[in-house]
Amino acid sequence: RTKVSATTGRRYVSVPFRHYTPGHGTFGRVMGAEGATSKLGRSIYSAARKLLPYSPGLLGQLFEAHPDVERSVLRSMVRLDPGTGGAEKLREHHTTDVYAGMVRQVQQDGGRKSSHYTTWRTISDRNPDKPAPPESWRHPGLEKRDFASRVASYVESQWAAVVGGAAGGEGAG
Repeated sequence: RTKVSATTGRRYVSVPFRHYTPGHGTFGRVMGAEGATSKLGRSIYSAARKLLPYSPGLLGQLFEAHPDVERSVLRSMVRLDPGTGGAEKLREHHTTDVYAGMVRQVQQDGGRKSSHYTTWRTISDRNPDKPAPPESWRHPGLEKRDFASRVASYVESQWAAVVGGAAGGEGAG
């Protein structure tokens, strides 16, 4: 759902990305799967599981409760810093690695607690004086694979054998 910034009036959308722990990525991307190794996934997971459980407003509460502690220190108790565990940007035009800002969210199901890990990326109307690099959200597209024509050719090549076999089979004689 699109939101509008109160300060700039520009539209933006925050897109959540769920990250699965090493060994449990049945339906999504596993930590460290982005062109690296399971070692990267384990180091990111090790750092992520030490984070405080995230809730909206938590950082504000920490800042208020600990005014003498540097904000970056408190922020790193709740969110992963860029480059944690050796994570790098996937592409040159990216602004950070995929794990930067990751939070640990805890949910309780009966007596059982479990954590899941999420990052967010923001898509927005940018300031016209500072436009986004053209490659930021553009995908180069996919190569045409022409499945329909290939299937049609295959069916045509098999048609005579299938229909001919049926016509000259049991009823002929």
